[in-house]
Amino acid sequence: MKKVLVISYYWPPSGGIGVLRSLKFVKYLREFGWEPVVVIPKGADYPYYDEANLNDVPKGIEIIEIPIVEPFKIFKWLTSRKDTPLNNIVHVRDKKSIFDTLGIWVRGNFFIPDARSLWISPAVKHLISYLQSNKIDAIFSDGPPHTNTVIATKLAARCNIPFLADFQDPWTQVDYYKLFRIGYFADKKHKALEQLTFQIANKITIASDSWKTELEKLAPKMLMLFTTGMTKMISQD
Repeated sequence: MKKVLVISYYWPPSGGIGVLRSLKFVKYLREFGWEPVVVIPKGADYPYYDEANLNDVPKGIEIIEIPIVEPFKIFKWLTSRKDTPLNNIVHVRDKKSIFDTLGIWVRGNFFIPDARSLWISPAVKHLISYLQSNKIDAIFSDGPPHTNTVIATKLAARCNIPFLADFQDPWTQVDYYKLFRIGYFADKKHKALEQLTFQIANKITIASDSWKTELEKLAPKMLMLFTTGMTKMISQD
């Protein structure tokens, strides 16, 4: 059975909507002849927990845990946000304190592509070492957080492994992107990383037809909807 490296920030016991896409992919991959090897962060700061999601994790799969540094914990302490999902920090308060405004600006301009970005270097280093002694036939990432996407892009480029980049939400086209007060140079870096993914990925999938139409403007001739793209990717020899 061929092996696919699945890179996902969200993983059980994480709750919420963000965990479900990668989890359900992994749950059924064996039925299509693929053995998943799942890469997750060790010490992640999940906003929600749901132990029931553990029931969908296939028995006996290999899970690689790589330590992560979570700077958002400091932001939540400064702004008294105990249960704020990371991607919602620009939406949840009508009246923002100076720490809110500063934190949002720092998030958009220094943590690229997102606040999980400190996981990129240690994850890439660990996985390159892993790939030197373990055969992997394909790489799959789901974003956001698009830290997953960047890790997978770097691995695919360096190790020449087929790569499917899945977008649960868009990257620079997502509705809250502009609300992070992203400056000129940070915006260029976001878009350069996004374009690099489009160039390296063998297939790109996204969750809806409307987002597909918008994303095709950035990555023409490459994009396939999940319902067709994923099926073809996992069934090809």
